[in-house]
Amino acid sequence: MKKILSILMAAAMLMTLCVFGISAADEPTMTVSTASAERGQTASVDVVVSGNPGMNAAVLKPVYDTAALELVSMEFNDIDFRGNVEYGVKAVWATSADNSANGKFLTLNFKVLDEAKAGKTEVTLENVDGYLKTGSVSNRAEESINYKVVAGAVNVIDPNVPMMNVSTVYGLPGDTVTVSVSLVNNPGIRAAALKPVYDNTVLELTGMEFKFSGNTEYGVKAVWAASADNASNGEFLTMTFKVLDGAEGSTVVSVAYEEGDICNSNEEDVNFVVNAGSVIFDTEPTAEPEPDTTVPEPDDTTTAAPSTTAGTEPTNPTAPQTADAGIAVAAVALAAAACFVAVKKRKDRKSVV
Repeated sequence: MKKILSILMAAAMLMTLCVFGISAADEPTMTVSTASAERGQTASVDVVVSGNPGMNAAVLKPVYDTAALELVSMEFNDIDFRGNVEYGVKAVWATSADNSANGKFLTLNFKVLDEAKAGKTEVTLENVDGYLKTGSVSNRAEESINYKVVAGAVNVIDPNVPMMNVSTVYGLPGDTVTVSVSLVNNPGIRAAALKPVYDNTVLELTGMEFKFSGNTEYGVKAVWAASADNASNGEFLTMTFKVLDGAEGSTVVSVAYEEGDICNSNEEDVNFVVNAGSVIFDTEPTAEPEPDTTVPEPDDTTTAAPSTTAGTEPTNPTAPQTADAGIAVAAVALAAAACFVAVKKRKDRKSVV
């Protein structure tokens, strides 16, 4: 009971803190994203540039496990990084003037091999001690730019693995955009605590909202708890952002959780593969109109048929009804604490053995 009370107090203090994101460092960095795919499917991994001081040439060599992945193709972002390109063992890009854009620079398309083991397999760029080799990226003055490399991965998943899919949306500076976190293959959860992951130099988090019924609280993490397991799929959480002035290219948006942050009614950890989304700082492409396939009727006496629904939208449980604020916060913290305490007890028993 003392442990639960201490966790409740810590949780209450945590809820009073301000929500924050992950700041982009000023240091030139190339971050490789993470994607998920089943064996036999294709996974697209992006190389995202940040802190770009201006470059006009780059030579990048993908590094990955050839026993798990086959590199099918590479493609530079020719909208924000227009230039001359060449693809072989390395991806080569060059332009006549320095380009200081940030955002998605290169996309690597992999086929997941049948022999690949389930789990994450690292994808990165050839580097020395975490930095691109000297001369890999340079500016028009032929000065080498020292880019840090942050590795990504391909999650090799089984068909029924629980997943959290973060959506990709479009927006321009000054716009408000909403990113969704949707559950797939949800085995049933009773409590969850998710931390938003985003770049607060280009996005301002203005709100979060759970779409499943239950008690909620929003702080550094978005915390949700229910009285019983919920095995629904579909939209679970929304995060609303304001696009800040100066935002260019694109930026990764995701959620993160730690051991004990998601559990079921049996106080067992429930793990989800998180597939990150993004905000692309542009207008959303207009879908091409579908061709008109209507067959003309022979006369004007035809009665219109009743409309039918082509598909069904995922059902979102009713948003939680707010009760007394103190009771709601305590209920959320108590449910979340149960997960943490259960995990701690299991760890203690293992350490004794």
